[in-house]
Amino acid sequence: MKKFLIVLLCLGLVGCATTYHKQTWTGGYTDMRIQNDVFKVEFAGNAYCRKSRVENFALLRCAEVTLNNGYKYFVIIEGGSDVQTSSYTTP
Repeated sequence: MKKFLIVLLCLGLVGCATTYHKQTWTGGYTDMRIQNDVFKVEFAGNAYCRKSRVENFALLRCAEVTLNNGYKYFVIIEGGSDVQTSSYTTP
């Protein structure tokens, strides 16, 4: 019974982790064209997603945007990571 509860807990935590998808309330990517060959790409994670995973997802989205627009490579003009922490208490 203990093993079952541990597996169930682990699956629950994995289910809350940010996955690679368009921006929703659980995180995800956004991108927009700024100039003809310049795009802004962002990826937001949630509390269950490591910073390195968010950065890797942002790079993945950069690569997809590059290929989808007919380019062979991309250059990061300005990059950075921002971590924000907040809490919410339910009554």
